[in-house]
Amino acid sequence: DDRELHNEIIGLCNSFFIDKKVNYKVYSYYSGEEIIKETDRHIDLVFLDIEMGGIDGLSVMERLEKMPSVLNIVFVSSHHEFAGDAYGYKTLGFIQKPIKETDFNSRIQKVYKRVISDALVVFSDNCGDYHLRKSDIIYLKADSNYCDIHTIQKTIVTSYTLKKCESILGGMPFLRVHRSYLINVNKISNLSGAYINLITKESIPIGKSYKDTALRSYRQYLYEGMSV
Repeated sequence: DDRELHNEIIGLCNSFFIDKKVNYKVYSYYSGEEIIKETDRHIDLVFLDIEMGGIDGLSVMERLEKMPSVLNIVFVSSHHEFAGDAYGYKTLGFIQKPIKETDFNSRIQKVYKRVISDALVVFSDNCGDYHLRKSDIIYLKADSNYCDIHTIQKTIVTSYTLKKCESILGGMPFLRVHRSYLINVNKISNLSGAYINLITKESIPIGKSYKDTALRSYRQYLYEGMSV
């Protein structure tokens, strides 16, 4: 809700992208109520304060985690005591006010790398070609010699095996957690015992033989995403 801070962040974005050959847009929202009502825009990164005039930033974070159009959050606040509460599954980090350009660039660089690497992947079989963005895929399920690809919009049945799909997707953020399941770890809401709960409210079982490796890989992925 701070217009001066908006202008500062826009200036930092312009400096970061000055040597990048990509198009980008910056939108300003001056309250939590504005952003949680956004339904038309795809947003790769939200810079979010904690203390605002209306709904607070932590409550906004909870709402944004349910919005598939918003992918990442970075908190910008002078209230560092809330940093531990600010880590949801979409949160990439916490920047202390006043903003240091090095801190800002380290956070936005993570999102930039994710967006650039979110290439289209192609699954081809006798039914045709399916062009999908990695970020649209929630999980894949093996079904005999077929594989069901569950995306945000629909489920696609392909004649590929799960192993072949895993090879096409090329590793993280896709993680094998069961002999029949390959999940996009960016779609995890939480882990509960022997199950992984996804943002779609679905629960995926963790295979006993995969559990230790899967959890270790997932924690390492989170650590790399949150560290400066």
